[in-house]
Amino acid sequence: MFLLTALKISYILDPNLPKIPIPTPEDSDQLKTGRKKQDGDELLCRGHIFNKMSDYLYGLFTSKKFSNEI
Repeated sequence: MFLLTALKISYILDPNLPKIPIPTPEDSDQLKTGRKKQDGDELLCRGHIFNKMSDYLYGLFTSKKFSNEI
């Protein structure tokens, strides 16, 4: 958790984090930027969590799509 906080991506694990709506052509630039940042942070967070797992645990959790599910 310390590493994720230092990287400013620990917010991804917040169970109350609102989901960004599905993209539409009418989306504002701010919403597009927020979606891109959250998607990138989610990927980075999952990678750091998986990096610390043993092979056995890695195999069990790779099917999870979101970091807070892991």
